[in-house]
Amino acid sequence: MAQSTIDSFVRDNQIAVVSKSFCPFCKKAKLLLDAEAGPGQYAVMEIDERPDTEELQQYLEQITGARSVPRVFIKGKCVGGAEETDQLQLSGELRQMVAELGLA
Repeated sequence: MAQSTIDSFVRDNQIAVVSKSFCPFCKKAKLLLDAEAGPGQYAVMEIDERPDTEELQQYLEQITGARSVPRVFIKGKCVGGAEETDQLQLSGELRQMVAELGLA
């Protein structure tokens, strides 16, 4: 179930963020995406609001190497968490990725 939930979420959204609603790192990643793509231009799954949080985090670890959140996916590829997303913004790569999606 966790596999199909995450896989379909990532597949169905050009930019997908797996998050927890109370997490400051998740909030930072979403602010970075707001700045580059615009609010509402990416999908968010708040896994702390779901009954299968643990299973989802275990599956995230299998596919990304980390069970921590946020996990930011662009065009189906995990680009990392808040720190990696911040580095992508600082380097200009995040803006380029978003522009390639037609969102910038």
